[in-house]
Formats: sequence, structure tokens, C-alpha cells
Amino acid sequence: MSNHKAKQPMNVENLRSKFTHLLSYMEEAGYSDTYIRGIHKEIQWILSENDNHQWGDYYEICKHYERETISRRNYMRKRAYLGVIMEFDLNGKFPDGRDSALIKKGAYTKLIPAFKSLVDYFFQHDAVNIFQVVKVNVSFTGNLQYCKPTVAKG
Repeated sequence: MSNHKAKQPMNVENLRSKFTHLLSYMEEAGYSDTYIRGIHKEIQWILSENDNHQWGDYYEICKHYERETISRRNYMRKRAYLGVIMEFDLNGKFPDGRDSALIKKGAYTKLIPAFKSLVDYFFQHDAVNIFQVVKVNVSFTGNLQYCKPTVAKG
């Protein structure tokens, strides 16, 4: 039930041989020097650190950023750069202002793992419409608020 495409393995040699095309495109398209330098810096870091980490795909790098980055703002910036790099490396796409598959959207991504497992179970087993289950549970919970026990005074 995840919001991103199937993970594709990284090909560091492909990135190493083609990243200059990405940077050239960005310069010609009028991207800021600061943004281009940020992308270039992340590419250089990925290429130099890959031997130490042996990442299988870009999602693993993103998880590394999430664990190691000090501020939320810095993490989001690095994730945006990584999304541009990933789309170019794996799909040959130049930046177009859209979010990459690394940026997860929707309520599902905000659920705690236990609830994600429950939702995944229902979708995998196609046993019941998940929206009917949620509606019943919400209605049931709502009714419980008014079923308070009464104690006879006497």
C-alpha cells in the first residue's frame, strides 16, 4: 500500500558517468547556482560514500539522511536533492518541479507501523472493504461515549 513505485536498484557507475548531463541541463534551464551546487555536492557525497555504505537503492540513502541529519529542514532539503538525482539516474528524467517518489504523501504514510500493518493486511487479503471497517469502528467508538453505566442510589 506504499505510495511509491517499486524500488529500483542503484547503479552508481551510471550516476558517475551521466551526472554532468544533469548539471548542464540545470544550468541551461536557469536553476540557481546554489541549487546546482547542492545537487552536485549530494552526488559527490553519494559516489564517495557508496563504498562505505553499500546502498542498494535511493530509499536506503534517504533513510540514512533521516537518521543522520541534525535538523528537519536540512533533511527535507537533502531528500529533495536526492529525489532529483534518483529520477535522473533511474528514469533519465530532468527536474520538472514535481515531487519525487521519495516524498511520501497521504495519511497512510503518517500511520504508526501497527496501523500500517492492519491496513496492509486488509488490502492484501481483500477480505473486506477497509473503509467499511473504519466507518463501523468510528461509529462504534462514538456510541460508547454515551453508554455510561448508571449506579442505583438508594
